[in-house]
Amino acid sequence: MNAALEELARIFVGTSGAAVRVRDRLAVLASLGVPVLLSGEPGSGRECAARALHRAGPWRHVPFTRAACAGGVTPPPRVAGVFYLDAIESLPPDDQRAWRAWLERHLRANRVRVIASTGLDLARLPEFDPALAARLARFQVSLPPLRERAEDVPLLARRLLHQHAERLGCKPPQLGDAAIRRLARHAWPGNVRELSEVLERLAARATDGPVAAAEVGRALRADAPSIAELRARGARRERDELVAALDVCRGNLAAAARRLGLSRSAVVYRARKHGLLRGPDEG
Repeated sequence: MNAALEELARIFVGTSGAAVRVRDRLAVLASLGVPVLLSGEPGSGRECAARALHRAGPWRHVPFTRAACAGGVTPPPRVAGVFYLDAIESLPPDDQRAWRAWLERHLRANRVRVIASTGLDLARLPEFDPALAARLARFQVSLPPLRERAEDVPLLARRLLHQHAERLGCKPPQLGDAAIRRLARHAWPGNVRELSEVLERLAARATDGPVAAAEVGRALRADAPSIAELRARGARRERDELVAALDVCRGNLAAAARRLGLSRSAVVYRARKHGLLRGPDEG
């Protein structure tokens, strides 16, 4: 596997035929300076794909700028870098014409790259500039919804669970077979974004042991705790565990690190984050 495909495999996870086709297509386009249109449902990974295009190709060393098109966005005065236009179908007509002229002027100089995303067929939108739509659609990548690559859910779920647990500062729980089957049965109308939110709720759980199917069901409910609430819970739990370990170890950071199964530097970082260590390192 070449470097571009390795980078794309880390970002666009899956072994299904749909996932492999998308990665292969992105790998080809990553090496080119052409504009790319990423189409797909909300939550299907359009921004992840845009960042993969940027990071997997020769343009990875230039700035990546994301612009939300809702409400309008005009071309930048500088003419170097990669520009990601999110939800380009919502770009006002005047801005569409400005971007078309800007692209025609600067693409020939090979100093810019534009990646756009949409959830609609631009050619079917009467208010969208047909010349801009045609230029973008020449190199298009359709991102499949998660329900069309259900076999990727187990691998994707484990990867996301580990990432969320690492960010929350907790040990990643194990997904039992029943939990995996429950995740695979869900239709995922919110696609990978919805799966990521569910896995973040499961990563922030306070209990030990493997995740059960019933816990997955609770995390899928509309009245499940918000992500912000779960993050706050995780921070409180992390602080409580650190305080308890430092108390048992009489403030010795190295001993507390061994007790928690962490490196000493990780304990120092957490202690400072939670306001438990303000002066020079002790212990």
